[in-house]
Amino acid sequence: MTIPRLQARSLRDVKVHHKSYEASDWMYFILSTGEAVLSGSIPDVYFQMFMSLCHACRLLIRPGQLSRAELLVADDHLKKLCEVCHLTVYRNSFHLVPVCRFPIAALLKIVPNICSCGPAWISWQFPTERQIGTLPDPIGSRSEPHPSLTNAIHAKYQAELIKTFGETFCPDKWADATGMPIPGAEKRRKGSFSVPLDADEQVHLLLPRTVPCELLDTELEHLKTALNLEEV
Repeated sequence: MTIPRLQARSLRDVKVHHKSYEASDWMYFILSTGEAVLSGSIPDVYFQMFMSLCHACRLLIRPGQLSRAELLVADDHLKKLCEVCHLTVYRNSFHLVPVCRFPIAALLKIVPNICSCGPAWISWQFPTERQIGTLPDPIGSRSEPHPSLTNAIHAKYQAELIKTFGETFCPDKWADATGMPIPGAEKRRKGSFSVPLDADEQVHLLLPRTVPCELLDTELEHLKTALNLEEV
């Protein structure tokens, strides 16, 4: 019953800041705020196109397993979006495709890719963007940023390699040297779960960058009201 603080801040104007939007920002916009922001602000036909994308993403972008029926429903929503886009934006004419080069057709590959590679959360780019976001901090020299970053990354992973080797192959000596007890192998990392629930394989999610804040009082009541309307 908590929400990230990121969701409580004021929304950034997509028209102005779309170039700095990361995958997590677009996901939050599509799944949470876009429907409220765009309702009544754009023509109905374009709003229905956006809602087709929302319905598909609410099925596809979630940690967990997907049934074949859910994949077919999501694929139908994406095909509907592409069909309406072709009829409305391209005026049902392929001659306008070179003029409006929207990557709409790429949406048709999402469900086949999921069937081939697994759920979307296995291959999405959040970890990559999170890693890229940590790179500016280790740069100690602005005149020679590349060598400085290379040396910092080398030192970081060298330290992690030594730590992993010590904890794995000589845990007693490592505990005596550091004064830190070695956690049990059976202890599960924070933010991890098994897929399926009774399997030995564990999936580790990214830890939150900010401490969640509690969802109480009127905010919690509004959330319950919305869930009741959706019959959840």
